[in-house]
Amino acid sequence: MSRSPLPARLAIEPRGPLAGTVRVPGSKSITNRVLLLAALAEGESLLEGGLESDDTIVMRRALAALGIRVSDEGSRWRVAGRGGRFALPGHP
Repeated sequence: MSRSPLPARLAIEPRGPLAGTVRVPGSKSITNRVLLLAALAEGESLLEGGLESDDTIVMRRALAALGIRVSDEGSRWRVAGRGGRFALPGHP
């Protein structure tokens, strides 16, 4: 068995106060839930930080089939909610 070149424990010595911003990646589950909530809402919702994945792309297509408009605005999505009134597929 080969040994890892890294030590089992790595000491980190503090050098003073830190300041910064961390942006965590989105979650496909939360993104899909928020897309659905925005679709159910009345009026427009602006979503930031959503994860673009196969699952969220399929959700956006499904919402479009139900008459919900989702437009890309760079890293944000604008969802035109219909107040819980979905269209039947093929009948806007």
